[in-house]
Amino acid sequence: VPGTYDLSAAGTLLEVSKAVEITSASGDAADVIIDLGGTGYGFALNNAGAKISKMTFTSSAPLGDSAALAFPRFVNVIEGTLEGCVFRDITIGGTSGKGSYPVKLSAVGVITGCRFANLTGDVSTPAQGGVVYAEGGVISNAQFIACNTYLAPVVTPGSTTLSVEDCSFTGIESTSTSKTASYGAIYASSGNTAGPNVVVRRTKVANNKVPSSGAVYYYSATMNNKPMKFEDCVFAKNVGAGLCGVLEGNSRGCFTCVRCRFTDNVGNSHGVINPVSSVVQTFRNCLMCGNTGKTVAGVANANESQGSFVLESCTVTGNRTETGSIAGIRITDTSGQTWVKNSIVWGNTGAETQLSVDVNKVSYSCYPEAVEGNTKGNISEDPRLVTTRQHRGYPAPGSPCADAGTASGWTADDVDLAGRPRLRDGKIDMGCYQIVPLPGLMLLLK
Repeated sequence: VPGTYDLSAAGTLLEVSKAVEITSASGDAADVIIDLGGTGYGFALNNAGAKISKMTFTSSAPLGDSAALAFPRFVNVIEGTLEGCVFRDITIGGTSGKGSYPVKLSAVGVITGCRFANLTGDVSTPAQGGVVYAEGGVISNAQFIACNTYLAPVVTPGSTTLSVEDCSFTGIESTSTSKTASYGAIYASSGNTAGPNVVVRRTKVANNKVPSSGAVYYYSATMNNKPMKFEDCVFAKNVGAGLCGVLEGNSRGCFTCVRCRFTDNVGNSHGVINPVSSVVQTFRNCLMCGNTGKTVAGVANANESQGSFVLESCTVTGNRTETGSIAGIRITDTSGQTWVKNSIVWGNTGAETQLSVDVNKVSYSCYPEAVEGNTKGNISEDPRLVTTRQHRGYPAPGSPCADAGTASGWTADDVDLAGRPRLRDGKIDMGCYQIVPLPGLMLLLK
């Protein structure tokens, strides 16, 4: 029934253990408001058919914190679905080390179509909290807006399996150097375990400004970690005031990015990624354009001690550094796990170095430092990159990069950044786009 429900006196989560749906009778989430009043509890879903939908959750006072109130406070999705709900105007209080999480998600739970807006950490007593503590499960079609919590809106620990799909993270901003929104949109930590299995698809992380990495932080202390995977994602206009503009892998955290756009991000050191030791960072069919790494590299500087780097069918252009020595990418690792292939690195500014890599590790790529007459298919001719209505860094017709790449095992069934088949007539172009030829004129004579 429409109205505001005060749960400040609730001493525990109300368990929903049957296949029932608790929802707004009007079908509008704004009509049913659940107010915890800082000390109360919400619901625990513990049945695969249980659902809470179309409600608004808020708290008229900061969420308290103690050993018993660590997390979650509003909804614990053990099994079942949290759908179409709004979480707004919540201050996550508590003392350092015992933060509150409004929502907890377990391995078989689902959060879909929810909106999280204006959830902040109490600056006077900053809490190690976030918005969703995800021990697995699925988060889809969710919006995270101005969620300025200590760690990140989504926090995932240990050996979990988490899928994030069709979500957006925007407006995360903090001027703090250590607390409150310190780690971007997603914080993953594995400690000494095998690491979380996190896959993020079709998700946009944009216009965030935090003290550490602008978008994602992954901490792993073990060599047996799994890479965080990003597919068809957009990272745009994020600012990482501490290190990098987008991705930071602390210790041995690694990433695999496929068909992702990294545009106009700013990092204090690296524009896109801060590579770390003894792991492989992989980018395939990705665009890196307009990023700034103030003191080190426009995109990345991967020293030999910082592991391996794979750049395949990518376009790196329009990036810059202010005081660093690398305009684009520098890779010093010479192991068999490092290679640059079918890529374009061109038009990056602020330093002379566009692409610095062992000549034996780069093939079928276009970059100014390419040695003429080499036997690996590299070229140093201008790729003729332009900006179109739909794309940045797109090779214009007549580009020497057309049909100049070499096919790999994955290319036959894959698509480029624009969703077109990666092969045309059995050939592949350099860069993240398969160039579409201009339509010709056909005369039919009778």
